[in-house]
Parts: sequence; C-alpha cells; structure tokens
Amino acid sequence: MRKQVRFVHSLSFKLVLTTVGMLLVLWLTVGSVLVLSTAQEIIDNGPSLADSRLNLYRSDSYLQTFDPQTLDDSWVLEAQKASSGSSLFLFYDMYDAPRYLQYAFTWTEDASGTPELLPVRMLSAVLYVNPSQAEPDVLFLDLQGLSAAELSQLSGIFTGGPDSPAFSAVGTRSGPFFYVDTLTVNGHTYSTGRTGGADTLSLSSTQEEQNAPVPCRMLPNGVHTQEEWELMLGATDWMLDRAPQFSSVWQNYRSCYFSALTRIQHQSETGADVWLGVVLASTPLKTALQEQAPVLIRLLVLIPILGILFFGLIRRMVVLPLRKTQTAFQTVAALDFSEVQGDVKRQDEIGELNRSLQTMSGELQRRWDDERALERRRQEFVAAASHELKTPLALMRGYTEGLEQDIGDREQYLAGMEREIDRMNALVLDMLEETRLERIEQLQQLETVNLSCLVKDLLDEMAPLFQGLNLSTQLEENVTCPGNQPLLERGIGNLLSNAARYCTPGGQVRITLTSGPVLTVENDADPIPEEELPRLFELFYRGDKARDRSGSGMGLAIAQRIFSLHHLSCTAENIPGGVQFRLQKEVSPSVSPSPET
Repeated sequence: MRKQVRFVHSLSFKLVLTTVGMLLVLWLTVGSVLVLSTAQEIIDNGPSLADSRLNLYRSDSYLQTFDPQTLDDSWVLEAQKASSGSSLFLFYDMYDAPRYLQYAFTWTEDASGTPELLPVRMLSAVLYVNPSQAEPDVLFLDLQGLSAAELSQLSGIFTGGPDSPAFSAVGTRSGPFFYVDTLTVNGHTYSTGRTGGADTLSLSSTQEEQNAPVPCRMLPNGVHTQEEWELMLGATDWMLDRAPQFSSVWQNYRSCYFSALTRIQHQSETGADVWLGVVLASTPLKTALQEQAPVLIRLLVLIPILGILFFGLIRRMVVLPLRKTQTAFQTVAALDFSEVQGDVKRQDEIGELNRSLQTMSGELQRRWDDERALERRRQEFVAAASHELKTPLALMRGYTEGLEQDIGDREQYLAGMEREIDRMNALVLDMLEETRLERIEQLQQLETVNLSCLVKDLLDEMAPLFQGLNLSTQLEENVTCPGNQPLLERGIGNLLSNAARYCTPGGQVRITLTSGPVLTVENDADPIPEEELPRLFELFYRGDKARDRSGSGMGLAIAQRIFSLHHLSCTAENIPGGVQFRLQKEVSPSVSPSPET
C-alpha cells in the first residue's frame, strides 16, 4: 500500500499523467479539427453535388414521356388521378451514403405558377400487395401527416419480414392509393389529421396461408430512424418553399439541405411546365464523426500505449538517474564524500545537478578535512600550550616554596618569578594572536604597504638584537605589496628576530628585498636537519639546539599564518654556512608566469 502511495506521488507518475492528459487534449484537438473539417467539406460539396445529381436525372427517358392527354404511362395516369396535389411523391436514393440522403421531385407548374407534384414514388407510405386477386392488388397507404417519430415507429413494424402485423385503416381509396385517416397497428392508433374517409382496409395475421399477402414494407426504402425521417420531411418542406433558408452555423452543422432544380419539359397546349428537383439532406457533424470514428478510436487506443512507452522512457532517462543522485546525496549526508556517484557526462539538467553535487562534495570534503585538521591543530595547540606552561608554572612554584620556607636569595627568586610571568604573558599573547589569526579566512580592506620602508623601520627598532652581529642589507626602493601593514610588521618582524636570535655569535645576517616581492633573510648558523625544516613553522616547535634559547616557539607559526593570509609563501632551507628564509608571492601551479616583454 505504501509503495502504491509513493508511486502516485512519484515524479514519473506525475510526468506520465501530465503527458497522457496532454495527449488526450491533443487527441480532442486533432479529432475536433478532423471532424469539423470533414463536416465543412460535406457542407461545401453539397451544392455542386446536387447539381451533378440533377444533371444525371434530367436525362432519364421516362421524364420526357410525360403527356397529360394520354393514359398509357402508369405513373402519369396516377398523377392525373391525384390531381388535387395532396399527395407528395419523390425518389429517395442512398447514392452518396452515408454523407447525403438524396430525394428527387417531379412536378408540374401551370402558367400561374401553381405546382402539382407527380407521383413517381411515395414519400411515406405502406406498400400493400395482395396476390389473392385475379390481378395482384397493389395498394399504397399514404401516411402524409404523421410525425417523424410515428413514421420511425412504423418503420420498425413494417419491415418487409415474413411476419406481417395485423392492422386496420380508415381513409379514402383512389385507385392504387389509400389516403389514411387513421391506422391501427398492434393496438396503437396513428392519425394523419385527415377526416371524412369512408373506406376501410384491414389485414389479419390469422389469415390462411394461401390468402396471406406479401409482407408489408415502408416506403421509401432505407429510411428507418427518426432522424432520417426528420431529414426527409425537412427535404419536402425545403423543396416546396423553393427559396434558400438561412440558419445558424451550428444548425448547419447539425442538419442542412442542398437543392437544385431545372425545367425538363414545356406543354405548349396547356402552358404547363414539368420540373425536376433534387434535394440532398445531410447531418454533417454526425456524418463526419462516423467517418472519423475509426481513426479517432485508433488514436485513442494509442494514448495508453504511448503512456506506457513514455513511462519506461521517463523511468530510464529521468527517474533512475535521479535515484542515483538521491543515493549520492544520502552518501554526502552521511559525511562520506568519497563515493559520490552520478552521471556527470550528461549535458542536461541532471548532468548539471550531478556535476554540482560532485563540486559540492569536493568542497565539503575539503572543508571537512580543513575542519578536522583545524581540530587536530587545536588539540595539538592545547597540548603544546599546556606543556609550555608547565615549565614556567613549575619554576614559579619552586620560587614560591623557596620564599615560603625562606630558602635562598629572595631577590633572585622574585626576579625569576618576574621572568617567568613575562614569559607566560608573552606565551598567552602569542596563543591569543594565533587563535585570532586562525579565525580569519580572508583579509578585508587591504592597503598598499611599502615593504622597503617597513623593513627599514623594523631594523631600526630591532637594532639592539643585532648588536654584536654583522648586519648587511640590500633593499630595493619602493617595493610594495597589498596587505595589512600591522600584520606584515608582525610576520616580517618574527623572521628578523628569529634570524638575530639564532645567528652564531659575531656571525653575519644578510637581508635582501627585491620587487616581486622577494624577501630573503640569511644568517650564519649551524645547518638544520632536513627532516626538521618543514616543522619550523609548526606551533611550539623548537629544534633541539634551540631549546636553550628564549622564545615561545610560536613566532614562525604566527608569521606563516600572516603570510598565508597575504598569499605569500615562506620557506626555509640550508645554505652554505647558514640558513635562509625566503618570502615571495604565491604562484599557482596551474598558471605559468607570463614572459616579460
């Protein structure tokens, strides 16, 4: 259950859900465009198609045989019998199914413009054929006046199947036509609105087999649903009005008609004209939807398939790499910076994230190492400070006990205590200075320091230290360096005092300053063992030969920290007859110095 909840809230699920939603929106958009474009095509092609259908029917030979003075043509005979024009006949065709329903009308029009429709085919009727007579009794039950819903119900009853329903009708019979007033089928009565009919017609489903009629069927063929009947009745109204009927765009998409008519004959004796008209009925939106449904269904089926494929792709390209990156973050959170894994070769956002993680991991590793080194130095500092403080404290305790017991020279004890107090004070001050410098990461508000003047002033102040020594200087004028002057005075002063303190009696101290800056301090002294040279700048470190000299052992360590803050490097090396300290600007190993021009 928890896995399901996690999956629902996962990035892959959200991406797939968003993609499927976008595909559905795209499907709806494409489907709407396809359906609307097809519907518009049906509407645009309707007028030209009506004209082409009209041109086909106008050449039919039977239309040219119309003669109201002769009775040899059966359909003309029936037209004369229906002289009242109350019956409407048409020809229904599914030629362009399923886009259009086609109806053909034939009518006469006298000089006054009064139309009289000719009975080519029944508009809406029940075809009744009774072969029990000497000549087959063919009868058309005219159902004009029924609604589209009622005609649709009758289409479901009079299907032309083997079982003919029982019915009874009241109306007026005229030749082969029975104009229905009321029709009762299966206990339900349908009324056309006509009245006054005195003729009756009935059909019982219990008639003997030999007298059973041919199954009744609805005319015209192919019209079954209520919508199809509505279209057909609408086509009739459209043709009778003989004028364009404008409707809204939405109504045109739902259902529309296209008509074309032409005069096919002129009766010179009566002045009447014979006209032929074609009406195309269509439901563009529904028809377009039916046409495009297979394509839309295929596209809809593709959406979950594409969703699954996209899920696999997202899982491979995004989710799994992010999980590796998550593992790397967890590793870093556990303070393990050595096993950070991730695809840093990718050129996308995940690759940038992994590269940033590696950079962060390296920086954290460096800071972690620095912190541990600092902690280690602090521990060493505390241990060394404790050790350094032991000696003066032990001496002071001895002096105090001597004074308490009145042993020895009192003045000598007091002078010794004063020396040790001064020594402890200097040691504590150096310790505080070292601690303060350790907290500084970068110097602020740098100034241009004239090293030439600074070294000269320091030598003047330290003149007593160099008494009895041969001091030689070679200082270039106006050598400058950006930095903090008090700190540089302290650091360089420690180098100079260290050179004077550890020079052999009567030896030479050589000080050289050149641009760069490069400061060298040399003194005559016994060589320092090579293994001790790197440790000269450690806290409280004093070589074996220097342990009998005064000092806290922190001067060079403080100087090195000051030089490091100024991006200066200080090194010590043995030279013939002495030791040299060299101070110069740090040079990055990855950057080669530019040649002088």
